Amino acid sequence: MSHTAVAVAKISSTTPITVSSYVLCEAHPDKNVEFYCSKHSLLCCRTCIQTVHRTCDIVSIEDVSKKAKQSALFEKLCIDVKELFHDTGHLKARHNKNLDEINQQELVITSKIAELKVVFDKHFEKLKSKFENKMKEVKQKAVSNVKRNEATVDKLLFSLQTHSDNLQFVSAHGSNKHAFILANILKPEVEKKETELNELIALEQQIDIEFTTKVDALYLKNAIKILGTIEMLETAVELKNIRPSIAQSSKSKEEK
Repeated sequence: MSHTAVAVAKISSTTPITVSSYVLCEAHPDKNVEFYCSKHSLLCCRTCIQTVHRTCDIVSIEDVSKKAKQSALFEKLCIDVKELFHDTGHLKARHNKNLDEINQQELVITSKIAELKVVFDKHFEKLKSKFENKMKEVKQKAVSNVKRNEATVDKLLFSLQTHSDNLQFVSAHGSNKHAFILANILKPEVEKKETELNELIALEQQIDIEFTTKVDALYLKNAIKILGTIEMLETAVELKNIRPSIAQSSKSKEEK
């Protein structure tokens, strides 16, 4: 009677029905969470309230979660996950853009090398091979640097997408009890993801490869062997950090 029934026809094959995993007690996986400890802000099962939380202020989830889907916490988590997902996606898009820029810079450098070849063709083939090998080496290093945090970003995106899907599913099909449980479980997770994203943003750099030379046509005619250098440039990127963490916001509200 306490369950929320949903017509099978209304559930798509890709809908992540994972709400059931949120009702199990973290400390006692064989028990369902039925209570809320207001002292520690934790979800508890019957075993919890008889042991660790026996002296705490315990309330029934059924009582405290009646308007959970309309609560400030649940609404804020929906917004936070959406914004974190958006910001993380923006960071990934910036990486892709940087990789495109590196590829374009490679074409520009190749063009410059070709122009030098016309002027100094007799001695260019050997130097051209040296430059192109160096360019591949520098580009590989540049691409490697850009992709260094790609796995972390993809993992963060996947996690945030899962949270977003679960929040949407509970919002559309779950009960207030499910919403309350999910909100309290996701709160520390979202705080953690927010910290991870801010750390990635703080370490973000613009990676470029550049060809520089002091050689002109006259210089080449005088048989100068060193035509230039190809280097990777690392430039710190100033990205706007997301707003203060959920933990800080909650603490600030409690102090007020």
